[in-house]
Amino acid sequence: MNELKFEDSDDRYDLKQFSKRLKGTPFENWPISNDYFKNPRKLKSRGILFRRILLKKDGKIRAKVNFYEHKGLLRGKLHSFVWSSGILSEVVVNKSFRGYGRKILEHSLKLQPYQMVMGHISKKEGSGALFLKLGWSNYQIPIWLLPINAPKCIHELINARNNIPLKILKKLPGFTKIVGKLLTLIQPKEMNISIQKVEKFDKWANVIWEKVAPYYEWLVVRDADTINWQYNDSRVHKIRVFDTQNDIGWVLVAITNMKNNSMFGNLVTGTIVDGLCNPKDSKKILTAAVQYLKKNGAEIIYCFWSHRSWQNSCKQLGFLKFKTTQSIYISPQMSKNLNNMAIDTMHFGRGDCDGPASILQ
Repeated sequence: MNELKFEDSDDRYDLKQFSKRLKGTPFENWPISNDYFKNPRKLKSRGILFRRILLKKDGKIRAKVNFYEHKGLLRGKLHSFVWSSGILSEVVVNKSFRGYGRKILEHSLKLQPYQMVMGHISKKEGSGALFLKLGWSNYQIPIWLLPINAPKCIHELINARNNIPLKILKKLPGFTKIVGKLLTLIQPKEMNISIQKVEKFDKWANVIWEKVAPYYEWLVVRDADTINWQYNDSRVHKIRVFDTQNDIGWVLVAITNMKNNSMFGNLVTGTIVDGLCNPKDSKKILTAAVQYLKKNGAEIIYCFWSHRSWQNSCKQLGFLKFKTTQSIYISPQMSKNLNNMAIDTMHFGRGDCDGPASILQ
């Protein structure tokens, strides 16, 4: 007999057993990984609640999905929706559980039909294929890379991606040095801005939110309370940005020492996690992030943005654009609500969905 329920403290033992049955797969720690949002798990004042749905068969957990209830502004009007992510079923080790991922997703859609997912999700298999089968819309978002330590970036990126032709080129005399110098030429120039690292956002952030939110067709709520709660971790650096004496926005960044990472090798990465400003000021906000990350030892900087102004600013600052599997999937009801809105009028960044969790693991 199947049981669909929200996770509670009584499920801890069963989650550990679920994890043991997945041993040897890339997903074995998913059921027991610490939830980034556990303290607190909800922000009552904003109607935000982060939890998980479990599917049990004969008393054992066979599938789970994250169910993050959130709020967003659609052309200035507040709407409820769910970030749905981390769909996982025991089918990865036992084919008799085929279809359990679909069952739990369909159940979550009955609870809230307005859903979105963002992450590195292939369209050809797994949850990506399932979303498309159920009629979800799909939009790919490019990654933007800015090499700071160019020679090391070349070495680490080539080795991490296991690109044989580039590995051969790298052995040619002077190759790394020449390419490194070329990459140095695209480094962004200093701008007339000032920055202030803050421990938390205050009333000034609410003023920015109210002032700039109308410039975006859709964006997730980014007022002071929400940002302070969602990014309640000292590893996410909060940066307030000024143009002369005026607040123009803010940016969140994180610095990670990678170890044998499949994409970045052993580089010190600077992630531009999130940001908010009038779109016309996005270049200044990104410049502030780059200056801060360079000063604090980042060897390569990366970010994801959906909005056209933020993407154009990355290009102007010398970021290199690459295709990835980073995608946004939008449920049929949510797509209908958005009324075929262009993805580049909406504001999504690296920290959306469960981004903070994956950045800081």
